[in-house]
Amino acid sequence: MSCPPSWSYRPTAFVAGDQKCVAPVYVEHRGRTGLILDPDWESPDPLNGLFIRSRDFGYQTNEIEVEGTSTHFNVYFEGTLTEQYSLVTYPTTQQVRTALDNANSIVEMPLLGVDVADEDRESESASIFVFDSMRLMGGSGGPQDAHSLTAIRTGPERSICIIATTEDYSGEPVTPPPDRRVRQWNGYRWVTYSNYVAGVCPYEGTS
Repeated sequence: MSCPPSWSYRPTAFVAGDQKCVAPVYVEHRGRTGLILDPDWESPDPLNGLFIRSRDFGYQTNEIEVEGTSTHFNVYFEGTLTEQYSLVTYPTTQQVRTALDNANSIVEMPLLGVDVADEDRESESASIFVFDSMRLMGGSGGPQDAHSLTAIRTGPERSICIIATTEDYSGEPVTPPPDRRVRQWNGYRWVTYSNYVAGVCPYEGTS
């Protein structure tokens, strides 16, 4: 059964030959800021500040930056301002957290002690303070740059990868659910590849 994908993307560097097609394996991680220290913190007070991470997984999350000004909490992606939250409308950290969740922002602010990487912070700042633009780090997953995608050799029609582990909400490594374990590149991002039913074309996911 021929089941070409519905999108126009096709691997450009695939050459048929004796080399076996093998899907590369990756681990997924969110990008994180680590502790953003409140400038008003003074020892021996509890270590106070903010902790921000990406909502999604992958290397692209390392292109996210966050910034606190005297009037706004700003979110950038690849150097472009993509989200802005007024600190007049949302004057507390909890209100900004709720606004990020309601907007399905590309970043989130887990509560104190939720994320395993949030190990330095001992208390949370009551409000967003002024801090310079800070880039998230540590995000990983299936590659998205053209060079790395070209190196994936899984056939003439699809670039496929396998996710060995992902993160649960607390940041602990876990086995991904079946609909996220095998992924295919649609030309823009990694989406579900599910071929569990023999003789049926694989499901083309959108996430």
